[in-house]
Amino acid sequence: MERVIFVEVLDRRNQVSARTRITGFPATIGRAYECDVLLDDRYVDPVHARLLMDDDGALVLEDVGSQNGTRDMSSGDPISRAVVRSGMVIRAGDTRLRLVEPGHPVPAALREPRGAGLAMGLRRPALAWSVVLAGSMVLVTGGWLGSVESDWFTELMAGVVIVLMLLALWAGAWAFASRIFTGQARFMAHLAVAVGTTSALTLAGWLQGYLRFLWPGGTVWELAGFVVTAAVLMMMIHSHLSLTGALGSRARRFAAGAVAIVFAAVMHSDVSSGFGLFSGGLEYDGNLSSVAASAAATVSMDELLEAATEMRLDVDSLAAEPRR
Repeated sequence: MERVIFVEVLDRRNQVSARTRITGFPATIGRAYECDVLLDDRYVDPVHARLLMDDDGALVLEDVGSQNGTRDMSSGDPISRAVVRSGMVIRAGDTRLRLVEPGHPVPAALREPRGAGLAMGLRRPALAWSVVLAGSMVLVTGGWLGSVESDWFTELMAGVVIVLMLLALWAGAWAFASRIFTGQARFMAHLAVAVGTTSALTLAGWLQGYLRFLWPGGTVWELAGFVVTAAVLMMMIHSHLSLTGALGSRARRFAAGAVAIVFAAVMHSDVSSGFGLFSGGLEYDGNLSSVAASAAATVSMDELLEAATEMRLDVDSLAAEPRR
């Protein structure tokens, strides 16, 4: 029966970068072109080690007097001659090799991420970088439109850098999860999802501000803002989960929806805006937007005076009530 052994070259992440099938013995390992396993490593001798069959039919690894030696990575001990064990990892020069027999067990297949077409498209670096750059421009523009200080540039850039750093930490956490479940981090894809979501929420905030300015109606716009925020956050969580491949399609949708509703409720709750019920100033939580005068909602002077008179009568009646 033909004896077979596979010699795998491992990279820094313990992933296989090259694999050689050996069927004839003795077989040589080294830097010389005549070797059966050719290594591109200046710390490896032209002929560094060899694989051969001993008198008992066992496969043996033998160092042939190399400059930097051969070591067993499980124990760290140098090897001059050792019986090969399937799966054993050795170090020749600066290269790690794994010796594997055909019957060696292999791990189960990883789950391939599916769904969320845009999220899957973000695995392409060009698209991911485009989304990150476009989203960064939206954040810069939003900060510029909302700036009122004379040194707006320094404050703006500092704010944008802080936001991007926080988004990078968020993306890094998801990339770590992707590394566990799929074997690939996909950091740029996760960062593109985070930056894209933040810029989408920024654009939605601009639109809501204009609409509230043109057609005042707090309850309607708050409800619309909640729905839009929940939808955008759901897309974000679903995209992250799709890139990690950790859950099935239904579970991803359920988890994304539940988390998005909770986050949107917190973002739009009255608790997050403060606890004060009374103040000495006029409260207005919208932005003054640059629109044509004809587009802004206005009232006549008579209507304004009538409303002010009614408000004063209400205040006077409250002041006249006896204290309890």
